[in-house]
Amino acid sequence: MAKMMGPRFKLCRRLGLNVAGHPKAME
Repeated sequence: MAKMMGPRFKLCRRLGLNVAGHPKAME
């Protein structure tokens, strides 16, 4: 996941989950 620490990660984070689709990862 560290390799995808790009705009896509932040974009998905705004939706409530990371690139992996884990809402738990959104700390």
